[in-house]
Amino acid sequence: MTGKRFLKTVAIYGVGQIGNKVVDLVSFTILVGALTQEQLGFVGTMMLLGFALTDLASIGLFRIAVPRFVLEKDQDRSAVLRNGLGGFCIYSFVVAFILSLCITGLLWFDGRNFVIPFTLYVASFWMRALVYMELEVLRMEQRPVLQSLAEAVPSILNLLSLSLLMPASSDHLVTSGLSQFIGSAVPFLGSFGAGIRRGSPAFSLLPALLRYSAPVVLHRSMAEVNQMGGRWIALVLFGLQGAGIYTFLSRVADILKMILAPIQKGWLPLLLRGAREEAHKKVGNLAVIYMTLACSGLIVFLLCHDLIARMIDKSGAYREYYEIIPWVALGTWVTSYYMVFGVGFLVAKKTSQLVPLTTIAASINLIGGYFFAKWIGIPGIPIAAIVSSIFFVVSTLIFARRYFRILYRPARYVAIATLLAGGLGVFARIFAKEFWLWSYPGEVISEISGWAGVALLSQ
Repeated sequence: MTGKRFLKTVAIYGVGQIGNKVVDLVSFTILVGALTQEQLGFVGTMMLLGFALTDLASIGLFRIAVPRFVLEKDQDRSAVLRNGLGGFCIYSFVVAFILSLCITGLLWFDGRNFVIPFTLYVASFWMRALVYMELEVLRMEQRPVLQSLAEAVPSILNLLSLSLLMPASSDHLVTSGLSQFIGSAVPFLGSFGAGIRRGSPAFSLLPALLRYSAPVVLHRSMAEVNQMGGRWIALVLFGLQGAGIYTFLSRVADILKMILAPIQKGWLPLLLRGAREEAHKKVGNLAVIYMTLACSGLIVFLLCHDLIARMIDKSGAYREYYEIIPWVALGTWVTSYYMVFGVGFLVAKKTSQLVPLTTIAASINLIGGYFFAKWIGIPGIPIAAIVSSIFFVVSTLIFARRYFRILYRPARYVAIATLLAGGLGVFARIFAKEFWLWSYPGEVISEISGWAGVALLSQ
């Protein structure tokens, strides 16, 4: 029964995520066509800043602590959410202070052309923090339809704004920031209004909430560095143009995240419930489904990413870098297995013990990526990310078993089979170019039969 519920939840999230990300890809296509590589690098840098603001500056309060406390039901739901709103009031002062410092720095270093778009992007990230809280609460309460609809609003508004404003705009960078602002403003007003209706902001639970989220946000921050570190390295070594190139590669590779996200969203709440009941077979079955779907998602991505990249990059400005995309995606896919191998930390609430592991992994990524990039250029950046992801997954497997182990034996064999299948799929995709479906239409039958073998192995 749990497996059926998991698949149903994944299906609902899948439809929502696909629709949402398709809208995001159309928006990104508009940006790629309208912005120079340097301007796209600025937008990519803003995405990195957005992560820092919504997770680090808030100490994970909105995306981690409040939703988890709602899930545990140890405190009154309304009281938890009112404390989340209270935390948002404090967080607003923090963001305003950071914004003032950054604008002063931009003016000092002659970055006047970036002041307005920078302010618009930061304002959109500030609003989005409260929206994330409401979305994560819906996820923990397993309300996928409502969550998917709520997630779609910012993307649709952003696309509409870009479509209407960009053709007539003389400053495309400002328009991109304004579109982000409009996309965040409407759901923010809805979230803020819902918070006010629950009652006045509260602060009594904030110490307990922050004690829980502080170690988790450190772990998640280091994990995100493994995903975003490449953009920082490209920015430092190759300037905004290099950041723009890597932003393009990362956004195409994020299609794999679109495939994995519904699986992960359905997996975690059911996992925690099954672990509390010590239902090892139930959790094991969920793990088998999770890994099989994740591997299948990678195979689908490998088959279509080049075609999607060409659709986005209509001018071919980034074409020489397409072959790097599978490497960028491989690190993301390997890291996704942490959700299975590292479940003990989540179940036992020992998330603080993840911090050293994620810190080491992030260090491998940044240091290794820097030297690989100095050696062979942008293609070297994702190599270190793959190594750091492998280290992180293996280390969580070793140390998380003390707290909770999936004793269902078939899960081990599926883990080995899917990891092998995925790794072989990436190497085949990169080095066996004669199998590319869109490049050699005459070999359709060979293409389908070859990948069918890999898909069967993942079972």
